[in-house]
Amino acid sequence: RHSGGRGREEEAGGVLMMATAKATNSMAGTMEPDDGFYNEAIDLDHAWMKHFIPGKVFDQTPNTNDQEGGSAGGHHEQIPKIESLDFHQSEQLMVSVTTDAAIRIYNTRLGQQVKSFFSTKYGASAVQFAHHPNCIIYASSRNNPAENDEVNNAIRYHSLYDNTYIRYFKAHQDQVLHLSMSHVSDRFLSSSKDKYVMLWDLKSDKCQHRFQPNERSCLRPCVALDPMDRCFAVGLDGGGIKLYDMRNFNAFHTIHGNRELKISSPPVSQLKFSNDGNWIAASVQEFIYVYDIKPGGKMDAEKPTYTFKTGSAGKQEFCFTPNDKYLLSGCHVSGDDSEDKSIRIWSMENDGDGDDKVVTDLPLHTHNGHWDVPSCIKWGPKTALFATGCHKAVLWVPGEEIAEGTDKMVA
Repeated sequence: RHSGGRGREEEAGGVLMMATAKATNSMAGTMEPDDGFYNEAIDLDHAWMKHFIPGKVFDQTPNTNDQEGGSAGGHHEQIPKIESLDFHQSEQLMVSVTTDAAIRIYNTRLGQQVKSFFSTKYGASAVQFAHHPNCIIYASSRNNPAENDEVNNAIRYHSLYDNTYIRYFKAHQDQVLHLSMSHVSDRFLSSSKDKYVMLWDLKSDKCQHRFQPNERSCLRPCVALDPMDRCFAVGLDGGGIKLYDMRNFNAFHTIHGNRELKISSPPVSQLKFSNDGNWIAASVQEFIYVYDIKPGGKMDAEKPTYTFKTGSAGKQEFCFTPNDKYLLSGCHVSGDDSEDKSIRIWSMENDGDGDDKVVTDLPLHTHNGHWDVPSCIKWGPKTALFATGCHKAVLWVPGEEIAEGTDKMVA
């Protein structure tokens, strides 16, 4: 019995180890392989992107001590849903948090879940790795009637090594919606339903700076730090974006967004910088708007460079590939009445927009882990691997068709 389990682990590990062939990153260079298996980096192109397949599917075993975490409705109601995912910046680790307050750690090289923890009392959402691979931060997702607002909405700094809290970051008076951890320092940003954006340092439980983006009485601000800590962005209700200088917190550029949305003022549900810091993308309702913000670029305050339609009005996440040539998101692939679902991949190169930029649709099926459009998607830094999360966590890797005949990947 033990031997059979080991064989399955080795098989899954082999599939995912293939995906650790490193993707070229124009900003940070390439990571050297740590075991001598891989001698070349790959540059992701259309051929590679069309052949990604699920390499490993992780079931989300419910937290048996939790009474709140089941998904509502349908025959999947007892299965917890993944709230957020994150990859460590240098180690091959991934973390997920689910609606049943479970925190799961995965070794993406071996294709194994290696640890699990539970934050049943206060829940967990918006998880991010800190710099140490055994440390994460996350927001609370539940209210305890016996506690005050600052405690209920605290951000938790969690040591996975000994399962203890290193620090609590308490100042928000309502649910924290977004966290953005710096890649180069100990600082991170948070935004909340209390309308505040706050800057923190992992070394202190005191808020370093706080302000309210007052334009159009923003009710649900969204935040993102650029990869080099030079600036940060705040997504405003209605689709607008303000860029702030990290040195003095002065706003230096405003993107007004789609003016047609301003009557209903939907919030920016996701906001991300590209890996090289030259683009910023915002998800508003069923659209992803991509703006050119590179020095000497268009810096157009009104019109996005690209507009991609996902067909999903929920909170579907999107991500850039490491080389910033592509953008991915969960998507309803056909007409408004279609039940077809996919991971859609758009090209970020050359001119064109919308459907003209679609590279491929990776189909979603129950057998490959998703019976709904995944709300979470993240690309592993400098690797040919990305993850999606819905009721299951799925690691996607290049399929055998693209691996055959090339010396740039070794199974």
